Amino acid sequence: MENQKEIKEYIKKITDPIFNRVLKEQPSNPMRGSTNKIIRLIQPHNFRRYFTFSKTTYNPAIPYSKKNYNSEHHYTNFYGCMIIIRKKSAEVINLWHQKQWRLLEAQSINEINDRINEIKQEMEETTVKALKKFVIINGGDSDFIPIKKRETEIGIHGDDYLDKIPPEMVIHDTYFKKVYKEKVEFIGEESVKSYIQNRAVESIAPEIAQSINSLHTLIVPAIENLAKNMNTHVKVMKNINSGIKKFNKTVSKLDKNLSQRRLREYGG
Repeated sequence: MENQKEIKEYIKKITDPIFNRVLKEQPSNPMRGSTNKIIRLIQPHNFRRYFTFSKTTYNPAIPYSKKNYNSEHHYTNFYGCMIIIRKKSAEVINLWHQKQWRLLEAQSINEINDRINEIKQEMEETTVKALKKFVIINGGDSDFIPIKKRETEIGIHGDDYLDKIPPEMVIHDTYFKKVYKEKVEFIGEESVKSYIQNRAVESIAPEIAQSINSLHTLIVPAIENLAKNMNTHVKVMKNINSGIKKFNKTVSKLDKNLSQRRLREYGG
């Protein structure tokens, strides 16, 4: 047990400082600032949410365009969103960011998640707010709870690998794509989080590998020691088992002798 505790503490002593230091190392990437923060430019795109919508009190008060044989009413720019009203649903496409790039700064892996989550939350709130204002002006009804979400496409700049991809190259992948000359887009918030985190860890991968390899000096002797202890334990148990068997044989002999003696005594 003592060896296990030592191993656990040793591993913790190695990994904690490494991952805490990942984003605090002096960077060579020009997209890191003098404060040692990791800095990226991100551009959310195609943020879509779908809501239930009742037309019972729907009475359009502002211009719209008709699509699909008048089955859809398109409001192209309503409070920073495009709103499409269908028979029983409303689609809201958040356009507040247009083609603007958002600055992402972080000093830890957790902060990367926090910053991206904050941007996502802001877009969720502005999307619902636009639909609420739409209902006030044009009527209709909704519970304003999304029934369907489409994965947001997030452009990224400031990564030394992605920024070197030739502008004319087109890429279609499960997690990202490059169909525009000026940017690579990741599909979904989790994909862009994972990429930024992995790139941060990559920069000190050799140090991590070296530290993990150094566990050999502690773990191997501990395992060998455990094996020796187990061998000793097995030998002791075998000796105990052998002793019990001998003891049982002795008791059996005594029992027979006592039985014979009693027979002689009673037989007279």
